[in-house]
Amino acid sequence: MGYALFALLGLGMSPLCLWILNKMPDRAFCDYDETPGTECASPRFFLKPHGIPLGLFLALCGALLFGRYGWQPVLIPLLLLIACLGMIALSDLKFTIIPDELLIAGGVAAFFVALHDALGSQLLWGWILPFLGAPLGAGMVLLLNLLGRLLYKRDAVGMGDLKLLAVCGLALGAGGIVMGALLGVLLAGVVFAILMLSKKMQPDQYYPFGPWLVLGTLLTLCFRPLFDRAVVWYLSLL
Repeated sequence: MGYALFALLGLGMSPLCLWILNKMPDRAFCDYDETPGTECASPRFFLKPHGIPLGLFLALCGALLFGRYGWQPVLIPLLLLIACLGMIALSDLKFTIIPDELLIAGGVAAFFVALHDALGSQLLWGWILPFLGAPLGAGMVLLLNLLGRLLYKRDAVGMGDLKLLAVCGLALGAGGIVMGALLGVLLAGVVFAILMLSKKMQPDQYYPFGPWLVLGTLLTLCFRPLFDRAVVWYLSLL
């Protein structure tokens, strides 16, 4: 019953997400120094190409999160967080922009997820670990950009991705954000390699990275215990 309920809640959030995206100001979908063009004008997201995939995605996430957490109050901020992350992924895919408004809303939801994890920790100083995920996530992006500057003379990822990974780190904690970011990088690497081999993407072509960070984060949120056991099993073989 719980799985079906939270799947329906996730599905039902999709029209609301589209409404929010279409009510946001045009300037939210362009860079700070740019003037919004006609492509940013509302309505910019629609039910068939955007709402249906988003609804199915949120429904799956809702059911999986219930499977991990059960009937816990933390499911409320988690549902809000996945809705924000879903909207961020859509915006980044269409406009290669991650609106600050969505990052702020996602950050508030992620704070309550971190607070839940901090209060439930039984480790000494374990309460601080969830909140270390935000600076760690941002630091990982800065490191990637440093490597990009050294190797390619340009940033590897944008500042929107830095803020996104900080929000994801707040929800996942210090250990989880490393796992989530690695999953996102691996998934993106596989897809980008396939696109380049099929000549659908050039090596110097920009492709949004935010959706892959979102996917890595959501996989970690839903399957963290399974991933932790896999890591422990692997380390035991060394």
